[in-house]
Amino acid sequence: MTDKSISALERFQQLQKREKSIGVWESCESTFRIQENQNAVGALLIHGFGASPYEMKVLGEHLFKEGFNVYSARLSGHATNVKDFAGSGMASWLSSTEEAYDIIAETSSSTFIIGQSLGAAIALLLGPKVNPAGIVALSCILKFMDRKIKFTSYSVLRFLFPYKKMNVHPADIGYIYEKRPTIVISELLKVCKSLVKGLPNQKSPLLLTQAEDDPVIDPKSVEIIFNEAGSKVKEIVKFKEGGHRLTMMSEPDRDLLFKKIVSFINAHS
Repeated sequence: MTDKSISALERFQQLQKREKSIGVWESCESTFRIQENQNAVGALLIHGFGASPYEMKVLGEHLFKEGFNVYSARLSGHATNVKDFAGSGMASWLSSTEEAYDIIAETSSSTFIIGQSLGAAIALLLGPKVNPAGIVALSCILKFMDRKIKFTSYSVLRFLFPYKKMNVHPADIGYIYEKRPTIVISELLKVCKSLVKGLPNQKSPLLLTQAEDDPVIDPKSVEIIFNEAGSKVKEIVKFKEGGHRLTMMSEPDRDLLFKKIVSFINAHS
């Protein structure tokens, strides 16, 4: 390893200590794995809203086996407690992601960003600033199927309904928040608004994916992102089956998705 690589690893170790000190849930910590090949391409993985790096674990393992360096980042306020979550927002989510990008970029010949849901939007917001080799946006947030979500950021509703109980699958308990602070929804909407404004500045190649029966995101979202993005190279892949979190083990088209991601990285690295 070069001194540059050691420096990056030391910074990651410092981040690990910080995560341990704030009580990040077991198996939900940020992870960083690098190949012996110093010319390896890197992939930064970013999880979704209220979730944790755990939802990107299987994808990360697959990419590492394919020969890529892999950093799975934990967004600020996630995988600790709802008080931390309530105090987080777009600025801190971007900051934690930039820190992760700087680390993996130092150890990789080129770097791709792969985000899911909120993580996809953060990837697209970060894109014009760091100019990655490519961006993969999985089920990117923009327009929501639940039209009432825009009203939850109102101050009166925050007071009356400070938390929203989530329908969490039993297998996800311990890896995702079971209730979410209403106040942080306004930050989620802020991300969507900033995303739309920044799309024309996007230059990196894009791979956009969404399931046609995604219960969370309006299927029009991926079309809007595709049409508004300034990238010259961009592609949409839609899945007839599958839900919102395409990386999870239960997704029927997961293996096809993973192959598509690897193909995209190889084509642009």
